[in-house]
Amino acid sequence: MSNYIGSSKQKLGNKLIGLIVIVAMTFTSINLETVGVYNIKADENVTNIALTADWETLSPEYTDELGYGTVNQWTKVDGKLILANGSPGGLCISKGGTYRLSGRNSSGDIETAKTNIIVKSLDGKPINLILNNVNIEARGTANVSAYDSNYKVGIGAIDIQGNTVCNIILEDGSVNTLKGYTYNAKGDTIRNTAAISVENYYIDESNNALATVTINGQDKNTGYLTCTGAQCGAAIGGNDGRLTGNITINGGNITAYSGKWAAAIGDGDTIYKKWHNDGADVGNWYVNGENKNINCSKIEINGGNVYAMATTATPAIGCSDQLSTSQSGTEGLQWDGMKIEINGGTIIAVGGDIEDTAGVGAGNQTNLNPSNIIINQNGYTKMLVLTKQGGYPIINDTTNANAIPAISSESTATVIDLKFNSKRQANKIEFWELVHGEYIADGEVFPNRELAKLGDDLFTYGIAVVLPSNTYKIKDGENPDIDIVVPDGGGMIPGEEKTDGTVDIKYPPTITTPDSVVVEKGEDAKAEFIVNVTYDKNAASIKYQWQASKDGGNTWSDISADDSYSMENDTTGVKLNVKVGDSFEKDGYP
Repeated sequence: MSNYIGSSKQKLGNKLIGLIVIVAMTFTSINLETVGVYNIKADENVTNIALTADWETLSPEYTDELGYGTVNQWTKVDGKLILANGSPGGLCISKGGTYRLSGRNSSGDIETAKTNIIVKSLDGKPINLILNNVNIEARGTANVSAYDSNYKVGIGAIDIQGNTVCNIILEDGSVNTLKGYTYNAKGDTIRNTAAISVENYYIDESNNALATVTINGQDKNTGYLTCTGAQCGAAIGGNDGRLTGNITINGGNITAYSGKWAAAIGDGDTIYKKWHNDGADVGNWYVNGENKNINCSKIEINGGNVYAMATTATPAIGCSDQLSTSQSGTEGLQWDGMKIEINGGTIIAVGGDIEDTAGVGAGNQTNLNPSNIIINQNGYTKMLVLTKQGGYPIINDTTNANAIPAISSESTATVIDLKFNSKRQANKIEFWELVHGEYIADGEVFPNRELAKLGDDLFTYGIAVVLPSNTYKIKDGENPDIDIVVPDGGGMIPGEEKTDGTVDIKYPPTITTPDSVVVEKGEDAKAEFIVNVTYDKNAASIKYQWQASKDGGNTWSDISADDSYSMENDTTGVKLNVKVGDSFEKDGYP
């Protein structure tokens, strides 16, 4: 990057001047000693449950009848749970407590249990599930729809219902597999399920549900979980035609594969009455253009190793498609029904294979509020995001092919978001961390064994990375190397491939400020305040605007163009701010 250095100064004249300070950024932090670790207390009562191929008998000590809305779907017959329609049921866990699920039979072999684990706390207490080598394939069981009792909603391998808080703990050394159930491969039925279904529905203020799942590792973080959604179902999140509830990943090693048209971690397929008939319809959730009749869900990743891959029209991590279109009766409207917050961990996310579909963020034809995407860097956040078709890998608005990606201004991570004109083989890409422009021996940022999961047939049209501040090189052996600089400070830095194969990265201006300036009182006391601005010579002409605040930064007023500012006699603590950019409304850099 070729830089020009310019400067701007502000003269201050007054009779009584106090301290001039710079607006400080606030960084969030996470206690590394607690992230991703869930240990059972020594005196905690744990109920052991064996889930094997011949799993049938239910012990009454951990099963209850479940009421769902106005219809009691579950009855107990001869020690087994039976659905009201006569279909075999699964295990219902309705009392708060800790349950250890094991898939090993008496010989120590891991077997597959074809069943459903329904988790709905009836006493309002959290339910903890320890997974120890379980292999669960969901059956075709269903509950009635909360929107219309004439329709059935599928039940995931683990199905978290109501307002239940469920903590899933991956036992050290365990390998766990969960699969959703495809009732109809055409995708026109809400019986298709997620592997871990997290309920979210809203009828009115007195009839709604927002379930929460938290996934944790243990001390060694050697527990593994692979989730595969059924047709139109998320791996972790929403069933077909359903929004997801809250999802938090604190630790463990998690692989998530979505069903077609669903996010890997997030919403199920389009929330649209035409396809699902039971009343769940995103168009009904807007009042005068604002999201009113919904529970806003949150996806939060704080730690662990996460590999997420979507298939069609939806992101690996994020919301459903068609949430801002005429198809859903929401054309031109912004979606506020999901928040995404990344605080840590090592994440590889691959978006769906339709043009302008994010890897992280919005599904196809969806405008997600950019303030709802927060990505923080706490020194250990590493994220690689790819797209299978054209578009930025991390983006909030996929309704406009020319949209510039944006995230919340609260983000402390710097996101390098690159869009290509030609495809690149994903598993040939290498990432190197550089010191003073030289390779270092252990410089691979994402080890090849992690990238190998991408497979020989996966090509990407974009790369987004979130890494600790440093200098890096991206190589694939066929295209020109990409040198990137990850600065401190946070924010989105987009880039596009040029005709010669190089990538033009739109780095923001760098503003260098002096320490606070203190001016003694006096009739003619003056101070001169100077900032240096470093910017790309290829950028548009740089503009600047000085501002002053007399109330600690709550409100700001522009300083006139004559570069001087006189403070009132009783002013003792003025804050100054300078905005620099091509356009202050679009590219302001305070």
